[in-house]
Amino acid sequence: MIISTELETLIATTSPSKLAGNVRNNPAIMAEIENSIGDTITEKLYNHVTESKLTPCQHGNNHVFKSFNQGYTFCGNAAKCKCAADAIRDNI
Repeated sequence: MIISTELETLIATTSPSKLAGNVRNNPAIMAEIENSIGDTITEKLYNHVTESKLTPCQHGNNHVFKSFNQGYTFCGNAAKCKCAADAIRDNI
């Protein structure tokens, strides 16, 4: 997918906390990301830029979108999410 120069510049010059507001105020970029997958502007922007495909975890649960910088994380905390518990166990 081709990302506009205007979008690249906006991402490079805007802090993550202000990114969604700046995108919302730019009709050209909103039109560019409107068909991307996601519930929030930040999630749509992340999926547009990274060309992410939403796939369930190995246990069939949906991953949770954390932030533009972090992307998707586990489907819950280690007490509720088997894949998070497995990742913690593998890192010990």
